[in-house]
Amino acid sequence: MDTIQQIIKKFESTKEKQIYSEIIERIKTEELLLISYMPFTNNYYLDFENGKPACYIFTEKKYYYEYQDYMMQQQIIVKYVENHKEQRMFMFGDLYRSGFEIIVIDNGQTHLVISLFDIIDKPDFSDIPEINRPIMNPTLVCAANHFFQGLGTKRVTRDMEANMFKEIYNAKYLMPLDASKMNVEKTNADNGAGVVKEKSIMQFPLITNTEDKSFYPFFTDWNEFRKFDKEQKFSGNIATFEDIKYFIDKADGISINPYGVNITLTKDMLNVIESVAEGSLQNTVIKEQVAEKDSKVMLGEPAEYPQKMIDEICKYLKTNKNVNAAYLRLMVKDNEQSYLIVVDFSGDKNEVFSGIANAGVPFSNGKYLDFVPLSSGFGKEAVENVIPFYKKKKFGIF
Repeated sequence: MDTIQQIIKKFESTKEKQIYSEIIERIKTEELLLISYMPFTNNYYLDFENGKPACYIFTEKKYYYEYQDYMMQQQIIVKYVENHKEQRMFMFGDLYRSGFEIIVIDNGQTHLVISLFDIIDKPDFSDIPEINRPIMNPTLVCAANHFFQGLGTKRVTRDMEANMFKEIYNAKYLMPLDASKMNVEKTNADNGAGVVKEKSIMQFPLITNTEDKSFYPFFTDWNEFRKFDKEQKFSGNIATFEDIKYFIDKADGISINPYGVNITLTKDMLNVIESVAEGSLQNTVIKEQVAEKDSKVMLGEPAEYPQKMIDEICKYLKTNKNVNAAYLRLMVKDNEQSYLIVVDFSGDKNEVFSGIANAGVPFSNGKYLDFVPLSSGFGKEAVENVIPFYKKKKFGIF
């Protein structure tokens, strides 16, 4: 019997539909396939083919190892997960749940790019009443994987973050609820709708991290929910971003998919997410800007020092060995105020500026963050006789 790789080569030379159908059938029934997996995100490795989210599947281990060597050269750490025939359809459903649309077979060999929906039917819930539709957020899971994968590979962008924020804002979630002490009177036998009677007790479980901080868990779908509720003790309460805003004050934060990608949200982050999603923050608020010397630029000390913002930026800078010092100035350009951060660093400018922006924007009170290197002429002039708010510790001495 020909291997899948041999059949792919035949298809590449003939483009016959019958051969393509044979490949699809073999992908469904092959005893063992290997899928590229990203440990940092607890999900399949994500890339894009023709602008669509793609996963990478291999028909033989030797093909996977060649691909893994190439990925390591790109400083991307991947592993493989084995998928056996009896798990195959669950795996395809899991790919859909995670937002994948494309499958690349045997990347690095004579590879084939196929649509996931040539293998399975794309779910269509349009004829199902909204209350009965399963909770599923493929675009949010995909956006979160893309962002956190970017963090893990040091290739993150502000657009990835903004896209994830918009998805978080618009999603519907499952929140675990202990309904054992609830008294519910059903009002609709067809869709299960009901009214919670007076004096019912609604209990929402918390999870605790290693620092003894407590979080309310929210889940994007039932697969993620069951990772938490393996004994099926809880019911799933449909929740929205408004519920996240309500519960954020009652714990240390919110965790979305804590046993998956684990998106941890704090109250300060919610303000930014809401502003980004509603468009009330211009892109320049969350996207690092490089200031240039201009005759209309005025620099000075902030009248109200943004101590919280500086504290959070310093926490980040202590983790970045490439930053030697950082300075803060209030900048007024064309009658618009922003915080100017001048940075003495080595290495990748985008990585450094993006990291500082990630830490500082949630605490900037809506002001823009502008960045310039200390090595630039404008940077040197901007901080002449100014003491840095951060200076890297060297050999135990500041």
